[in-house]
Amino acid sequence: MSCLYRGDESELGIWISQSANIAVYVLMLVFAVEFTYYLHARLRVRSAVWLYFNEAAAAIGLVLLGVTQFTGFFYFYDIHNNYLRGPGFLCFYGILVIIYGHCLYKIHQRRDRIIKEDRCCLAAVFGVLIISGILQLAFTSFASINIGATIGTMILYLWHFFKVQDLESDRDLRFALTEQKRTIKALEESQSQERRTREKLDKYKGIFKKQQDDHQKTLEVLDRSEAKAKETQKALEEAQYKERKTKHALNEEQDSHKKTIEALDRSESRQKETQQALDEARSQLEDLNAGESGKESL
Repeated sequence: MSCLYRGDESELGIWISQSANIAVYVLMLVFAVEFTYYLHARLRVRSAVWLYFNEAAAAIGLVLLGVTQFTGFFYFYDIHNNYLRGPGFLCFYGILVIIYGHCLYKIHQRRDRIIKEDRCCLAAVFGVLIISGILQLAFTSFASINIGATIGTMILYLWHFFKVQDLESDRDLRFALTEQKRTIKALEESQSQERRTREKLDKYKGIFKKQQDDHQKTLEVLDRSEAKAKETQKALEEAQYKERKTKHALNEEQDSHKKTIEALDRSESRQKETQQALDEARSQLEDLNAGESGKESL
């Protein structure tokens, strides 16, 4: 717009050309600050000193731009509304050089945090800015710095657009890989669980087999105990039979002894009767003898 209305001495031409030039200078400073913010986030810089420094430089540029409207420090217009560079024109470029130079210094410091593809993108942006700055210094009537800022912004936008697409595809791929890893991990856990289950099953089989062996041994011991119990029972029955037989023999012996005692008692009673009969006979004989002796004495 400033090129179209350059030399237009009408009120509209003066207003548009001056407003356009102010907008160009402001946009160059704003672009430099925004680019600093972009690099600050891209390089993952924790300290904000870098931002404060570049913001202060841009603020100085804006103050000087305001002063320019009254003093013609950066630029001024002749009586025919033609744009002319002021004595401090290089000062404005110096501010931009300081800001972008500081950005380059930070990129060099943290170059290990930038991949090769991003380095190419940043190199292209800086190349466009340097070329547009040189062209702007060489040709006053050609606003190449605006075109350079626009091209740099488009490079960053397109680069990040395609990078986002790649990141989305990479994210999908990573998601698929993550799902695959989860599946593999789940399979490994399942195999591990199956292995542990088999180990437990083998352990339980061993314990069950040992229990079966112990049960078999217990059955054998019980069989031997039962056999011994049967033998003991048989021996006990034989002992009981012998005891009964002995008791029967004792009973018979007792019966025979009783019979013998009864026979002895009967023989003793008979002997007593015989003795009594003998005593009676003896007494009768004595009586007879006494009678005969009495008769003889008579």
